[in-house]
Amino acid sequence: MKVTLKTFTNRLTALVLAVSVASGIAGAFASDVKADDIPSVTYSAHVQDIGWMSPVTNGEIAGTEGRSLRVEALKMNLTGSSYSGSIEYRTHIENIGWEGSWHKDGEESGTTGSALRIEALAVRLTGEIDEYYDVCYRTHVQNLGWTSWTRDGAKSGSEGYALRVEAVQIVLVPEGSALPSSEDSAVMTFVDDNTVSYSTHVQNIGWQASVKGRGISGTTGRSLRLEAIQISLGDLPVTGSIEYRTHIQDIGWETDWSSDGEMSGTEGRSLRLEAIQIRLTGEAAKYYDVCYRVHAQNLGWLDWTKNGESAGTEGMSFRLEAIQIIVCPKDLGPQTGGRAFVNMRLLYPQACAVLDRVGWNLPAAFNWCVMTYVRGETSPAKGTRYFANIGFTNHSGNCYVMAACFYEMAMALGYDAHQMTGVVPLRRGGMGPHSWVEIVMDGKIYVFDPDFQYESGRSGYQIYYKKPGTWMYSNYRRMN
Repeated sequence: MKVTLKTFTNRLTALVLAVSVASGIAGAFASDVKADDIPSVTYSAHVQDIGWMSPVTNGEIAGTEGRSLRVEALKMNLTGSSYSGSIEYRTHIENIGWEGSWHKDGEESGTTGSALRIEALAVRLTGEIDEYYDVCYRTHVQNLGWTSWTRDGAKSGSEGYALRVEAVQIVLVPEGSALPSSEDSAVMTFVDDNTVSYSTHVQNIGWQASVKGRGISGTTGRSLRLEAIQISLGDLPVTGSIEYRTHIQDIGWETDWSSDGEMSGTEGRSLRLEAIQIRLTGEAAKYYDVCYRVHAQNLGWLDWTKNGESAGTEGMSFRLEAIQIIVCPKDLGPQTGGRAFVNMRLLYPQACAVLDRVGWNLPAAFNWCVMTYVRGETSPAKGTRYFANIGFTNHSGNCYVMAACFYEMAMALGYDAHQMTGVVPLRRGGMGPHSWVEIVMDGKIYVFDPDFQYESGRSGYQIYYKKPGTWMYSNYRRMN
């Protein structure tokens, strides 16, 4: 490309302008430049509760900071240029996504009057001016602050997190020049939930196709075990990798961590995965979280956890059936802190010991709890653990003992169970204290009463309140 004196002068002036933008004095410098053919970019933002704000130029801020107001639309123009060509731009809009076509030269991108936030944008030059200049830009994003600078059609902002753009800065620099730099910029340019991809090896299926962040790998409702997993990171603006290890049937926790697409688990051995840990390393761990949750046998979807914590079960012989993973900037992921990992052998060791003998299923647990009746304490204040210890030690006891043992065994099996206390009619007349178990199944409450079955000879398994032929429960409440 032939560089004329005019071109050289223009590029030198634009370079000085770009440096001034990075130093935060673009407005003052621009007012002193008197060159009609030095191109500039002028842009304006339509802001929540304000409307269209006055146009700004060459790196000045369009929008607001610190006021939690969304940008809803943008307009951009090139001015003062002797080059042919245009500036084109498009935005990612709340509930709409990326606009299907690019806007240019003062057209409106986004919406007005719809109260929809812009979440990201992309800007590019076309025609002759694109041969001489790059357009650089960054966005101020809710909860993130200023992103780092990017250029020429790359995305800036976020996608998949429902975060508003609150302000933008745009500037032209000579083609191929370094990006502007600002101390307040975050390390990330654009944030979406496709940063991680993963694939699982599923019983009777084999390796499934990879899915990206939040996608479900595995199956639900088919009782198929996960046997292995591979996880990979996409491009990040920082160094680091992703590491993971699994808890495998008959093996336990893997000693070594797999990383960056390596296989964790087994293939061809019919061994289920029971739990998983995932973590980031290097600079990635400083700026990002890896969040994940699993679908476990009998338990369904467990809660989200992150950054190396365990997800799944241990000591229960439950298979993992599906998984979701997301890598996101710090504290922008799903809420964590719930029940993501269950080790029932620690929570209910006596119940698990019985289940190992009679079978890990609810009918077997219930039948074991229909035990020889022995009179004893009936105060709910003693607590479930007190009564359960009597039953697991002696395999005999009253209604509170039977109910407490069944409650702990149902919990170990993953059911939404509660020990109940209340009163029922006595054979000799009047009302007497009684205990049983409620289990919520598919949104319905069922009664499980081992003592009723022992004393009446009729089934106390999965009945319901006021069922003909059962006891009339009243004044009842949950003990746990």
